[in-house]
Amino acid sequence: MGAIIFTNTPDKYTEGETVYMEGVLQYPPTGVGITYLLNGHMSESDARLLAPLVGYRLVITPKKKPNFTSSENILVDWTKKKHDMSPIIRGVFTFPHRLSLLKRLQVVPIPYLLAATSAVRDYRLWSLVAKCNMILPDEYVRALFAYGIEPSTVEVAKSKSKKQKNKSHPLFRENDKWIDFIIRNDEKVANELRIVAPDLLPKGVKKRKQEVGGSEWP
Repeated sequence: MGAIIFTNTPDKYTEGETVYMEGVLQYPPTGVGITYLLNGHMSESDARLLAPLVGYRLVITPKKKPNFTSSENILVDWTKKKHDMSPIIRGVFTFPHRLSLLKRLQVVPIPYLLAATSAVRDYRLWSLVAKCNMILPDEYVRALFAYGIEPSTVEVAKSKSKKQKNKSHPLFRENDKWIDFIIRNDEKVANELRIVAPDLLPKGVKKRKQEVGGSEWP
């Protein structure tokens, strides 16, 4: 017999093989050694009926803390949340179930999300973010980060690196010796770089967006 866990910190229970479910149980949680994670709600009575059938553990993440306490084979592991958004942001790079991630991102302010993902070098992503941010509802911007970044082992950006040469370039191949020349002489290219990676502009090039032709945007 396994256990049913109600928690708001499910990441610590997802080591090993994990099956993700959204809203309702889609698979019987009977597999031995398999964690089933349900992003939804379940009553205490239903949990008691289901507990004897759980092969290893069923982790449930309701929106609110359950109004019952832990009992045999049922654990309520609820942590008082702090203002640290790093665990949620880390999920952008590591959490495989993107729909669940998108729901978690609803509590993250857009400026915090932009700053914490500044290490991402994806021209298409940042181009879309620039077009959507402050124009469309915030849920569209959050969706770009939930579905536009492939989960991997990338860490959340903590600070900007001073060694710019170690960064990959979002618009050019790293070994392209004409990068600075093109940026200095093509305002259209420079404007694109100002949007996606202004810290990679060559020394002396204005960071404010320029109108093609020379004058600054108002």
